[in-house]
Amino acid sequence: MSTFGTRLLENLDEENQAIHNLVKLIQDEQALLIDANIEEIKQIVEQKAQHVAKLAELSNKRHLILAMAGHQPDETGMQTWIQQNSAHAVNDAWQALLGQVKAAKELNHTNGLLINTHLSRNQNTLNVLRGSTKTGNFYGPDGKTSSVTKSRSIVAG
Repeated sequence: MSTFGTRLLENLDEENQAIHNLVKLIQDEQALLIDANIEEIKQIVEQKAQHVAKLAELSNKRHLILAMAGHQPDETGMQTWIQQNSAHAVNDAWQALLGQVKAAKELNHTNGLLINTHLSRNQNTLNVLRGSTKTGNFYGPDGKTSSVTKSRSIVAG
């Protein structure tokens, strides 16, 4: 394998380890979201940011290696390099990376849905506490239906 191939494989191995760690964090985040454990979620979010930064650094390094080898610094360049060099080990590592990236995106999307569910539930709870829920349709003096909003004042003191 060429020097570029060795460097690509080493970098892909690092990327695969980094994305594996990120997927694990996203899975942990999902469990915490299901349990509504907000305090620990804050720590996970910070760790995720660090892992994403590391992945960006490794991706940039891979792009640089591809550019130095005379290829486009993107997925197309990676595929072209693999085809031209019949690099099975690099291809296996690349396919593993793509699979893990897909899994991370799907898990992250699911976590986004869980977060939206929590936000919606919290907003509904706030609306109830503020007294801004609709109480129903009533007939007014003119015989027309009107929707009445019940509200309460909260006195703190």
